Amino acid sequence: MFEFLIANWFGYLGAFFVVLITSMMPVLEMHAAVPLGMSTALWGNGAMSVLGATLTAFLGSCISGIIVFLLFKPVLNWFKKNKKFSYLSIKIKQNILSKNKKNITEKKKFWWCVGFIALPIPFTGIWTGAMLISLYNFKIFKGILCLIIGNLISALFIFLLCSIFYELIDLILLCITIVFILMLVYYILKYIIENFPKQNKI
Repeated sequence: MFEFLIANWFGYLGAFFVVLITSMMPVLEMHAAVPLGMSTALWGNGAMSVLGATLTAFLGSCISGIIVFLLFKPVLNWFKKNKKFSYLSIKIKQNILSKNKKNITEKKKFWWCVGFIALPIPFTGIWTGAMLISLYNFKIFKGILCLIIGNLISALFIFLLCSIFYELIDLILLCITIVFILMLVYYILKYIIENFPKQNKI
C-alpha cells in the first residue's frame, strides 16, 4: 500500500512539473501542456485530471507571460545597442508588430490583445501577446490584467475541448507533437534559406 502511494505521488508530481514547464515554453504553452498532463499513455495512473492540468498550465503560462511582458522591452533595447544583435531586434519587432491589427484605436488595443491571447492556435497565445502588449507600452497593471484575462479565456476554451474529447487525448497530443515538429522544421529551413550566403554567380 505504501509503495503504491509513493508511486502515484511521484507520478502526479512528475506530471505537474512537466505541465508547468511546458506551459511556460513559447509555441507549446497551454495548447500542448494540458493534453500532455492528461495523457495516460505517458503517466498511467499518475495522469492529471482535466481541471488539474488546466489550472497548472494556466499558472505556468501566466508566470511566463508576465516575465516576457516585463523583460521584453529591456532585452530588445539591449539588442539594439549591441551590433551583433541589432538586426535581430529589428526582425523580432517587425514579426511581433505584424500581428497588430491595422488602424486599431488606443481604446480597443486592450481587448484586441485579450482576444489575441485567448485564441488557442499557433502564432497566438501569451508569449506573442505579452510581446505585443510590451510594444504597445501598456502600464504594468493594465498589461498583467490583459494577460490574465486573455489567458483565462484560453484556459476555459482548452478545458472544454479536453473535457469533450477526453477519450482522444493521446491522439490529440500526438497531432500537436507532429504539428510542432513540422513548424520547427519549417522555421529552420526558412532561416537557412533567408540567411545562407548566396554564392556568386559564375
